[in-house]
Amino acid sequence: MKIDILPRTIFEKNKGTDEEVELLKNNRIISINSHDERPPFSDSSLSSTNLLCLTFDDICNEPPPGEDISPAILFTAKDAQAILGFIHDNSMPVLIHCTAGVSRSGAVGECLDLYYNRWLFDNRRDHLYFLDNNRQIMPNPIVRRILMEAILKKMSG
Repeated sequence: MKIDILPRTIFEKNKGTDEEVELLKNNRIISINSHDERPPFSDSSLSSTNLLCLTFDDICNEPPPGEDISPAILFTAKDAQAILGFIHDNSMPVLIHCTAGVSRSGAVGECLDLYYNRWLFDNRRDHLYFLDNNRQIMPNPIVRRILMEAILKKMSG
């Protein structure tokens, strides 16, 4: 499965255009937005079955118990399940964005690449494509840990 990590600006630039329609027709897109961002898609595209919009902030360390980090939103196991339910096979390329296309989307892309391109289908070509085309990623450790836990649970269950 081809997986690309992109910055938010790519989708902002195509919002409301024919290109946006084509992107949603030919790819599954995971749109990761911060608590104060709206997804960079036109209203009509927000209901596309090929678009999953998630909201969580780029927090890399678990906050101490009882510390109020509001209005920040943390990545959760529910978000991980939503991703795995959305990417239920390897039939379409996947585009993942967050603000910069580095940390949150990088962690999601890395985990999906390992699961679909290494463990499930052992697709070396698409795995190398991911590594070559997404060199900018620095995966968020919390997102990586929670999503890998969900993947391991799915593999064992």
